[in-house]
Amino acid sequence: MASGITEQSGFERWQKGLAAAQDHAEWHGWDADIQLTVEAYNCHLAGTSDYRQLDWRLVKAMLWVETGAGSSE
Repeated sequence: MASGITEQSGFERWQKGLAAAQDHAEWHGWDADIQLTVEAYNCHLAGTSDYRQLDWRLVKAMLWVETGAGSSE
């Protein structure tokens, strides 16, 4: 007999974590660290030909996606 409860896949749990994290203040607590790190990379690579400066928000978005924004997995 089916219980009617469907188990979420890992991907679905990851999506749910991303959606929930945007409202958590602790996620935004990393902004200063991300900004400082990206600025250091930008300064270090500024003299490299064809280097385009990184946007710290893009790096934050990549971290958000790769970490699952607080997912325990």
